[in-house]
Amino acid sequence: MKTFPVSLPEELPPALALVLFETLEQLTNAVWTLYERELIDLMMAAEHDPAAPVQEVLDFNDDLPF
Repeated sequence: MKTFPVSLPEELPPALALVLFETLEQLTNAVWTLYERELIDLMMAAEHDPAAPVQEVLDFNDDLPF
């Protein structure tokens, strides 16, 4: 699943933030209600995807003065 960074303006009024939060929560619930089984299957497949990015390889020979 591809994700995108999200930022909100710092001057967003709390009342508007609450409306936004409640609206997104309702949307999330509606999507879950329609696609629960399919979403679970996709999430499970993503957890076991062999093509998933691997962890970064760290170079332990970095000559740190210990």
